Amino acid sequence: MTRAKNAPIFGIPCTLSDPEMREGVRKVLVQIRNRNPKDFERLHKRILGFRTRKDIGDGTLAEWVGPLGPDQCWVYEHENPGYVEITEGLSVERHVDVIAHELGHVATREEDLERRGPASDERRSELAADWYAYKWGFGKDIGKHRKTRDGLHHGPAPGHEYSEDRDGCYTTTRSRGASWCVS
Repeated sequence: MTRAKNAPIFGIPCTLSDPEMREGVRKVLVQIRNRNPKDFERLHKRILGFRTRKDIGDGTLAEWVGPLGPDQCWVYEHENPGYVEITEGLSVERHVDVIAHELGHVATREEDLERRGPASDERRSELAADWYAYKWGFGKDIGKHRKTRDGLHHGPAPGHEYSEDRDGCYTTTRSRGASWCVS
C-alpha cells in the first residue's frame, strides 16, 4: 500500500519522502505498540514529527532533536517534545535498527540514565536508547549492524569492554533483567 508523502503515521506528522522509510517508521511503531503500549503512548506524546535530517557529512543517520535544536531534547527529566530526524536514502536494511534506537532516545528518562552506571552522559544516553530498542524486540536488528555502527558513539554489545577518557575501563552488561549498564 502506498501512503501519501505527508500523511501522518499513527497521527504523528511525517514529512519523509521515501516510502520505504515511512513504512519502516510505521513497522517500528507497530511493534512498540504491540509489545509495550505504555511506551508507545509516551512516544506518541513526545514526538512532534518525523522529518528528513540534512546529511552534513558527519555519519549521523538519525537524530532526536528539539524544536529549537538537538541540545533541547537531552534534558531528559522534563520529557521535552521533539522531532525524529532521519537521513533520507538510508538503506532498507538499516531502517529498523536506526529508527528503533532513535525512538529509544525519545523514551529515555532521567532514571534510565542513572541506571546505566558510571559512564559518561553521552554513553549512558546511548546505552539507554539501545536498552529500549532491545526491550521492544529490535536487538537482532541492532546486532546485525553493530559492526557498521560508530563504536565510539554507540558502544559495544553486552559483555564487551570499552574505555572512555574518564576512569578507566568498563564492561557493558545485561544486568537487572535486560538492562544495559556499565560496571
